[in-house]
Amino acid sequence: MKENELSPDEIKALLGLKEEVTKTVPNSSISNKEKEVLHELFSLSLGGSCQTLSKDFNQEVEVTALKLTTITKEEFLNGNLPTYYMVISEFSGGVNGRYFLTISAADAENLKVLLVHSGQTDSLNKEEQVIEAVLQPILQSVIKTLGTILNVELYQHITGLDVVTNPSTTNLDSFTEEHSFVKSGFSIKVGVDKEVIFNSYIPERTAKQVVNLLVNQENLQEVEEMPFQSMDPLANNENKKVDAGVESNIQSVQFSNFNASETTDFSTNNLNMLLDIPLQVTVELGRTKRMVKEVLEISQGSIIELDKLAGEPVDILVNNKLIAVGEVVVIDENFGVRVTEIVSKLR
Repeated sequence: MKENELSPDEIKALLGLKEEVTKTVPNSSISNKEKEVLHELFSLSLGGSCQTLSKDFNQEVEVTALKLTTITKEEFLNGNLPTYYMVISEFSGGVNGRYFLTISAADAENLKVLLVHSGQTDSLNKEEQVIEAVLQPILQSVIKTLGTILNVELYQHITGLDVVTNPSTTNLDSFTEEHSFVKSGFSIKVGVDKEVIFNSYIPERTAKQVVNLLVNQENLQEVEEMPFQSMDPLANNENKKVDAGVESNIQSVQFSNFNASETTDFSTNNLNMLLDIPLQVTVELGRTKRMVKEVLEISQGSIIELDKLAGEPVDILVNNKLIAVGEVVVIDENFGVRVTEIVSKLR
């Protein structure tokens, strides 16, 4: 293209089609797999707020994550009811970014009525106060759980809360420069049939930060669980030969004399190099599977039933690999395990 030649976008702008140009938004950078990851993270994070909200409403409360989609800024502004409340909040620490929450005026009124019946009308007599009081334990639960999972210091605080009566006149540009958002949210079900919905809008850039942190955590865990391996590729090949030789030597000792050879000396020398490598030994009493809801209900004094019968041997694992079983004993007020069987094959 020549320097003085107008681009298609510039031509459209001159013809008065600028509005159509601004509606053009790049394709979403969030993949379907990343959407699933984000949905699972938020579902897990929301569960911790149920207990606090149940106390506030004096009845059972269930918080459930909504379906996650990606939308444009225009869809954000036009997708809400004519009158709604918009909350502006921010992440800081390991994840940075401003995000938005909305609730319809009708649902905000329902929240106020529900809190009236719980006896909190003296301190919460405005919809804005009700919304903030309900959101605080939910957002704190999300931040605490996400920070733990992502292994970062994470904070959030509400920076604005206002009622929007005419979405078409709302200028979102003054609050954010983002054009694409991850839309999710959560429903709060109070009692049997009372339900209100909060929609959340997180910029894709911020959502990407969360996903990348989680991926880095998983990669770090995989590296930590990898077996020891020399940086020298030749040494790695030699170690493989040594392992095979050691296994063969151990079996042969029981039946016949094994004469020393170059291979034996070579194996011994290389084996001595590995003797100081630390291994994690774990004794596993049993296992069980529970739903996320059941895990979040665990508290002090809870009893978890395992898959082992009383008196059944416990598993002994080295670097998460089963190598033996044994029985629990007490040695000078400390627990110990007496090995009763070496497991020849992994279960």
